[in-house]
Amino acid sequence: MKTKQQPFMSPNQLENQLENQPYPLVKPRLPAKRIFDFILSLVLLVILSPLLLLLGVLVWVSDGWPILFFQERPGLWGKSFWICKFRTMKQQTKQSIAQGDEDRLTGFGKWMRSTSLDELPELWNVLKGDMSMVGPRPLLKRYLERFDEKQARRHEVRPGITGWAQVNGRNELSWIQKFQYDVWYVDNGNFLLDLKILWKTIGIVFLRSGISAEGSATAPEFLPDIEKNIEMSSADINENDIKAVESVLRSGRLALGPQVLEFERKMAEYIGVKHAIAVSSGTAALHLIVKSLGLGPGDEVLVPSFTFAASVNALLYEGVTPVFVDIHEDTYNLDERDLENKLTAKTRAIMVVDVFGHSADWDQLLIFAKRHRLKIIDDCCEALGGEYRGQKVGSFGDAGAFAFYPNKQITTGEGGMIVTDDDEIARLCQSYRNQGRDAMGQWLEHPRLGYNYRMDEMSGALGSSQMDRIESFVFRREQVASLYHRHLRQLPDVMTPVVKAHVRMSWFVYVIRLRPGFLAEDVIRGLNEKGIPSRAYFSPIHSQEYIQKTLKIGKFLGLPVTEKVRGQTIALPFHNQMTEDQVIRVVNALADVFRELHFPELRSASY
Repeated sequence: MKTKQQPFMSPNQLENQLENQPYPLVKPRLPAKRIFDFILSLVLLVILSPLLLLLGVLVWVSDGWPILFFQERPGLWGKSFWICKFRTMKQQTKQSIAQGDEDRLTGFGKWMRSTSLDELPELWNVLKGDMSMVGPRPLLKRYLERFDEKQARRHEVRPGITGWAQVNGRNELSWIQKFQYDVWYVDNGNFLLDLKILWKTIGIVFLRSGISAEGSATAPEFLPDIEKNIEMSSADINENDIKAVESVLRSGRLALGPQVLEFERKMAEYIGVKHAIAVSSGTAALHLIVKSLGLGPGDEVLVPSFTFAASVNALLYEGVTPVFVDIHEDTYNLDERDLENKLTAKTRAIMVVDVFGHSADWDQLLIFAKRHRLKIIDDCCEALGGEYRGQKVGSFGDAGAFAFYPNKQITTGEGGMIVTDDDEIARLCQSYRNQGRDAMGQWLEHPRLGYNYRMDEMSGALGSSQMDRIESFVFRREQVASLYHRHLRQLPDVMTPVVKAHVRMSWFVYVIRLRPGFLAEDVIRGLNEKGIPSRAYFSPIHSQEYIQKTLKIGKFLGLPVTEKVRGQTIALPFHNQMTEDQVIRVVNALADVFRELHFPELRSASY
């Protein structure tokens, strides 16, 4: 029987229709509903047992064992359970894996789907309490992370064998419309409505209207990016962020306004320092700290080579000579034991880098700096939210610099921040970023050479809004890192990142290290061929052509650990919104690359 096509409705139209449904706004009483579900499912299992046995035999005759299909689904409050159905698809083979679901359906399986008889074993789920007779249909577990706050409310009740969306169009509805029906049911469901849904479901099944063999738990329309290319990084922007920026645009005040001041206030409070000075980039922040400390030609600053170029460029801008120091093999942070080896009469400061979001060993660094009367600059551009023995990274040393590029923990598009407890450093940085003006001076008076390193109001508004979620960002990135930790255990050719017990790491990127015998460039090339982006983090600064020309140095400077790990470290895709499925895709691709590197003949093999 041909199904009646549901007219397309916009979300607003559908919401208006739902608001006018003739059912009282009374939620089902859960204990009574559970008792009803238990009794009805038990009775139906007994009555339908001959039919269930017959269907099981027919499944076996059509395609062998197994008869039943089990799949993990999210239930009440997102708690996982294993849904039970009759198997409708052919058993997986090398050929069938490449086929779509429709091509893999058995003939009998297609008939069962068209009658919904494949779902009868779900009565067992109802009897156990995993499901209800009536409720939102359970989707795949990996979609949980993609629901917005309202859509996630469909999990406030047990999922059902049938539901409000199923009797209002089912496969003719868009996924967004289905979710709206589900949430309406959560708010308005009651015993009488459940009975009406069950009665309508019986009619639909017998008439075979509104159902088809193509129904599934997948939602490509709702989650269009699940199977798209995985991004190397991605900013986490929500509606509050957009509204904050939009508000600035509507205000007409786009520079030198209250939004940047509020962003600075929040940052200083979060780090636990007196001053926060917003600038146009992390590089600008480092530059102004170097300049405010009075460092210049003839001075040397100890700095790791295993870092981003800005750590060294900020020194070169002021004519300071960078002296490269080796790193620890486990955390890739500056090795304080090598500081003594590189110390000279010209050494004036240390540029510390909290690499990849892992804090440096501040106890030892502060002792060394105090003993030799050295200034300390903390390049914590990658470590916002990180802690060392319970103290926020950025609060150590004379001043610290954060950066807000879109791959960082928070973003302002482009932007940076200087944090310090030193009043004089703060005063000079505020002047230098604003063309050398003094705070109380005239607009066209410039007591010192300065720069246009100011942050605009749109960036300030975005940064201020993002700071409201900084802890949730750090937590979410910890979760993604944990997923990588767990799934990478299966790969013996990979060493996962080390996090010291006294450090709270704020994950900037997720960097693996390859076992000896593999080169990063080969693995990166292999991942790229499989559609997975990756980066070599880092290419040591002392090996860069411009540094060798500027400093007149060679490629080898007595940095054995730096030289050892170069070519072995790779950053994998990493951001707040990564799902476990995406992490698994990356790890599986990595496993394939290693197999091909171990056995080159596999590269040309067909599957």
